[in-house]
Amino acid sequence: MPMVSRGNGEFKKLRPLISGVTQCGKTFSLRTFIYGNYDYWGEEREEAIEYAAGRHMVILSVPGETGYKALPPDTDNISCFYEETVPGTDIASGEYSASIIEDFNKLYKECEKNKPDILFIDGGHVLYDHLFNKGTNGEWLNGTDMSINPKTGLATDKYRAARAHDTAQKVFINYLGMYYSSPIPILGMTVWEDWKGSQSESERAAGIEAARYLWPAVAGAMSIKMPGKFDARLSARLEKRCIHNCDKSKRGEEHYVWQFWNKNDVRGVGVKGLTMTPGMIDRPWIHQSYPALQALMRRV
Repeated sequence: MPMVSRGNGEFKKLRPLISGVTQCGKTFSLRTFIYGNYDYWGEEREEAIEYAAGRHMVILSVPGETGYKALPPDTDNISCFYEETVPGTDIASGEYSASIIEDFNKLYKECEKNKPDILFIDGGHVLYDHLFNKGTNGEWLNGTDMSINPKTGLATDKYRAARAHDTAQKVFINYLGMYYSSPIPILGMTVWEDWKGSQSESERAAGIEAARYLWPAVAGAMSIKMPGKFDARLSARLEKRCIHNCDKSKRGEEHYVWQFWNKNDVRGVGVKGLTMTPGMIDRPWIHQSYPALQALMRRV
């Protein structure tokens, strides 16, 4: 395996993870990676076309991800792919998850062969669910109590669920490793966020209520491991302040931002190697645009 010196200047590849709860702009913001701060469908259409000239972005929405309606329309610079589930399909079966994974892998490999400049996988949490569900033959999405031995019907194996989680995490980490090593210059993923409790056994025994923080909405410990597999994990949010001190910040109006540092309820966000300033720690929010992220990355 060849070893490469970091050297100076900007990196040739970027792997961002954009997480967030619903209606916070995580999918909508993807168009900024190809059109920058310009609105392709607004008054700045010509500027946007000039900015995106010669580049192409592909967005692959994982089957089962419901946010595909927020995907941008196809243009000369953007191609989006999603699947609408056929009515009557048993979407919780292990067979369905296996077929979804097979079809998605084929689409990803075909996309990589075409060498887009930017690729986003929309709905990483859904991909993990399908991988986990395939490995458990449908038990995961059917809500089966996995401490029960399927042969005897008795709750005799309390570690069975833990073993299934461990297997699914290993498979998913291999997927993330494949995406990270891809030759595509920018390859990112979106994922939902969910609350995860933080409490030790001694605190539970004392009846202390668990502190809860927002992490990527994937099962088990994978929610904490996942952010470390990306160059930057950004949380899509609505906040009244940002580091740009824009007009909306001055008026105290909520606007769409990406959080890039642990603050308040959000954990596991950050840009690897970022040099922080007191102002950035106080207001760790940038506008939801790729140029704003680029400016931040120049401090790495």
